Amino acid sequence: MVQEKIAAFALVDDFKGENLTKMGGCLYQNNIIPIVISLKKGRNVVDRDKTIMTETDLTFARARTQIDALILSDDFSIEQLMDHGPFRKLVEKMVAEGQPVTAIGKIPDMLVKAGIITREQAAEKLITAKSIEQADLVCNRLVDLLRKAA
Repeated sequence: MVQEKIAAFALVDDFKGENLTKMGGCLYQNNIIPIVISLKKGRNVVDRDKTIMTETDLTFARARTQIDALILSDDFSIEQLMDHGPFRKLVEKMVAEGQPVTAIGKIPDMLVKAGIITREQAAEKLITAKSIEQADLVCNRLVDLLRKAA
């Protein structure tokens, strides 16, 4: 039996938006469990249509050993997390170990400016997209990488 893969959205607080709807739905359809890791623990997070619901039941520190992929898709959340030590360590660890990390919009540049990753790492190791409108392409790439790792 193949162990289920877990992809985590990194957020600051409750989140109701198209990022979770688009990426979360795609992950569910491909038998990958989308979860949310957040600064606020034990809160339900729902997408705009209330079709996907998950609990923020992991801290950033615990996530380092329990997730298979990381999704960075909300500029506001990532900007707020830049000085959060466990978030930084999570991103650094996953990039260094070659685990899938998606970074949408301005996030790759934000990570480089904050000194969390190098420009070379951003170019070579992140799954990137200019906007959430490319969520299907990002999700398909993420699914392919997770299946190969199985």
